[in-house]
Amino acid sequence: ALVVDDDPVALERSCECLEALGAKVMRSASFAEAVEALKMLEHLNLILTDLWLDDGFSGRDLIAQARGLFPECHVALMSTRGAPADLPPDVVFAAKPVTQDAIRKIYLAVQGAKSASYSSSA
Repeated sequence: ALVVDDDPVALERSCECLEALGAKVMRSASFAEAVEALKMLEHLNLILTDLWLDDGFSGRDLIAQARGLFPECHVALMSTRGAPADLPPDVVFAAKPVTQDAIRKIYLAVQGAKSASYSSSA
């Protein structure tokens, strides 16, 4: 999982929640850092990103980059401002501050989708 948030407290909390569930997590504190992380990854099953990032970029910009490299990647957006009205149906929204329960639901949904794709391809 790649977790991106320019708020260090929120970034740490989200990462700790995912790690407690057994996820391998890469942390990125900025849009540029996240783009560099994407270039280094061979596989990505989940990106959890803040909607509003630094330097005028948004989580949507990052999602576009991630999906260009990893089309099957699951996506979750976080924001204190509420879900965008035009949120695509395949993007999960989590209100900030994100709770451990919300992160658990996102992670388990990804794991369920991964299990389903493995069983259907066998």
